[in-house]
Amino acid sequence: MKFKTIQNKFNFNNLIEISTNYKNKNPFPYCVIDNLWDFNLLKNAEKEFNEFQDWDGEKKFAGAIKKRFCETEHKMPVNIIEILRFCNSSKFISSLEKLTGEKGLIPDPHYRGAGMHSTTKGGFLKMHTDFNWNEDLNLYRRINLLIYLNSKWENNWGGELKFATKNYKGLIIQKSIKPIFNRTVIFTTSDVSYHGVPESVKSPEYIDRKSLILYYYVAKRPKNTSFVKKTSTNYRMSNGSALIKRSFLKNALSLIKDNLLPRKMLEAYKKFRNYK
Repeated sequence: MKFKTIQNKFNFNNLIEISTNYKNKNPFPYCVIDNLWDFNLLKNAEKEFNEFQDWDGEKKFAGAIKKRFCETEHKMPVNIIEILRFCNSSKFISSLEKLTGEKGLIPDPHYRGAGMHSTTKGGFLKMHTDFNWNEDLNLYRRINLLIYLNSKWENNWGGELKFATKNYKGLIIQKSIKPIFNRTVIFTTSDVSYHGVPESVKSPEYIDRKSLILYYYVAKRPKNTSFVKKTSTNYRMSNGSALIKRSFLKNALSLIKDNLLPRKMLEAYKKFRNYK
């Protein structure tokens, strides 16, 4: 489906009217919108997803396992590219700004950490807060958007996206969202927006949990975002403690790299880090 066709069939007013209480939601601003997209468009995208094999990689560590991803646009199928480009269009972003109350949202043409995501049986994404700084764009991350492509998803398969708060007892789950077909989730990301898919997916081997993901950024440091520019995800255990322990020295070096190094020194550091 071409870009103009998607735009003509998309109800922009629906995006805003459905979520008038976005800012007042707990545990942080979010909305869940069902059937926002043209049914046939998403069915075609789901079919492409099911046939797709050219993944950029797969997460295999304590924070996430069996989670495949593709951030490379030229590798993506046609309908999926059109959906992602539409979500990064000026008109769509203007509606997103009205919905969320955020001004000056900027899309990421590189889809860093976004794009196509597929979690297979046994996979999970532990509770976490997101990186707040994109060092390639020099921008602060602010809004996450997810579109689910899971027809006939069964409740006993799990895979729910969960939102939580953190107190002295640990992480307290406040919201659980099923990843059903044509469901769109939008939420504001900050240092306190704990979210994830912490329990292992229980779908059959031949059915994966599919989502399209987009991130939006702002130029100025937003509310509830640390002064420290963090370029990595902060995974947490259910008791609230850090899932992945880092030494004091590594943390110190990371903070210096992300916040104190002049740009030329940072570029030299990146070259050294990637040298093989």
